[in-house]
Amino acid sequence: MLSLQNTADRLEVKTGELILLTGGVGFGKSYFLKQLAGLYALPSSITATIPQADMMFDTQPPLWMGQYVSEELNHGLKIQCTDSRMQQILQTWRLHDITPQTPLSQLNRLQSLRLRLATMSLSGQLLWLLDNPTACLPVSDSQELRLDMISWIKKHGCMVIVACNRWEDWQGQYSQHWHIQKQGSWPYLEQQ
Repeated sequence: MLSLQNTADRLEVKTGELILLTGGVGFGKSYFLKQLAGLYALPSSITATIPQADMMFDTQPPLWMGQYVSEELNHGLKIQCTDSRMQQILQTWRLHDITPQTPLSQLNRLQSLRLRLATMSLSGQLLWLLDNPTACLPVSDSQELRLDMISWIKKHGCMVIVACNRWEDWQGQYSQHWHIQKQGSWPYLEQQ
């Protein structure tokens, strides 16, 4: 479980939950995710329990660790995946047109996102921090990707925090809605 406490509010994420983080452009959604990832310090007024060892922070555009899909899927794994396991996870994330030997430079935006999610799912990390994952996708691709993510979250019990500008895309698909009201402020739980 992830838990954040300041003097006024307590924010908690349990396994199997998707948290939607919203706020205006430039209000600090990405910065907040980076604080959770440990890239920047949390405010001294915040008490936090964050599973740092079990966390994946997504970057867009992706920062690839190899040249081929197989290298990306295997990066950081203690036990390397077999080709059949890689093909299985690619199918799970609807990457039917690519193979472990596909060069990463040939992937489009949607394929890149799906590969990042496949990599996260193979890693077994408990907490996923995603920064605007569906931005710039056509509505149909965005909707399908969100449904696939929600299915994975529920099936495998991970915790996902998604920062986004298009909150309306996620209506009815999140467990909690955290909102940053102004630049530099801490998110609060938006009542549903």
